[in-house]
Amino acid sequence: MHLTVKQVDGRAQLREFIRLPRRLYQGMAGYTPPLDIERRELIDPKKSPFFSHGRAAYWIAYRDGHAAGRISAQIDDVEGPSTPSDLGQFGCLDAIDDREVIEALLRTAENWLRERGRLTIRGPFILSINGESGMLIEGQSCAPMILMPWHPAYLHRHVASAGYQVAMRLFSFELDVTKIAGGELKRSSARQNFTARDMRLRDFQTEMEIARAIYNDGWQKNWGFVPGTREDTEGLARSFKSLLIEEMALFACDKNEPVGFALTLPNLFDLTADLGASPGPFGWLKLAWRLQRQRYRSFRLVFIGGREARHHSGLGEFLLAETVRRVKRYGAEKLTCSWVLESNAAFIQLLRRFHFSESATYGVFEKEILP
Repeated sequence: MHLTVKQVDGRAQLREFIRLPRRLYQGMAGYTPPLDIERRELIDPKKSPFFSHGRAAYWIAYRDGHAAGRISAQIDDVEGPSTPSDLGQFGCLDAIDDREVIEALLRTAENWLRERGRLTIRGPFILSINGESGMLIEGQSCAPMILMPWHPAYLHRHVASAGYQVAMRLFSFELDVTKIAGGELKRSSARQNFTARDMRLRDFQTEMEIARAIYNDGWQKNWGFVPGTREDTEGLARSFKSLLIEEMALFACDKNEPVGFALTLPNLFDLTADLGASPGPFGWLKLAWRLQRQRYRSFRLVFIGGREARHHSGLGEFLLAETVRRVKRYGAEKLTCSWVLESNAAFIQLLRRFHFSESATYGVFEKEILP
């Protein structure tokens, strides 16, 4: 059987690259394709903020002329305090259950990075650690959630057989909001000496810059941390401002000074799951109607935390209680918190105190690339 790997060149091939996962995974239990337009915002060089500070290349593997897998390789020129100087990344890894195809894709990404002086490869990321991160190891049957990748169970096994080790596990936690008592949340908030205010969407760019400053200060000692850039903030604003519900993005303040931030996104899959990845004109009209008239059943807590000086001040408990209270007041049924580093024992303990339970596990894989 003939196997070739071709680099993506031009808009038509990029379109094939974006659409390929839904062709590969169609009919698999647990898989629901995201919207093509959302994927394009993440990886199209003309749209993704990653390309303001990084470089990437894409490939598609063909088995006997039929697309059988894809991968990206990328270098992020923005580095964190513990980023290895020779680090390169891979992402967008999706493929059929074929070890030869997956190893050929990984080898192609490794070669591209090696040619550019990178001797360590880590991933998957789309396209940076501040974007979609990790490969789904456990939890394929979970309901789809915004900006959380889905992979079949065989994929991580083939990656491991290619010599990759798990560098970090990322957990997803889930809460049945309907079972939480409002009084318990109010008491958790009252115990802490902070006040909460909504993000002002009318001044969204300024507010996101405040959030970015908090993130870059408070997350800097986390594993794999890479600071968020102004371009990243602008890209987030462009992609998701229309989805934001004002009370679901909040600052924790001390004497009116924002010292913590929590961002919770509505789960777009609640409205799009039955429309497919590329809705026709009627599908887009249906989605527009739903965005105006229907309420979300689930939310994802994407960011939560505060400035480093406030890490042991009860800020996390305050923000988590406020977030759960607001999701409950909205009338949603489920809140997902992800991703949570396996090394973040204190926050995992806090989530369990609030009755969250682990629902999925993702892996970030790493390998040394021999020169």
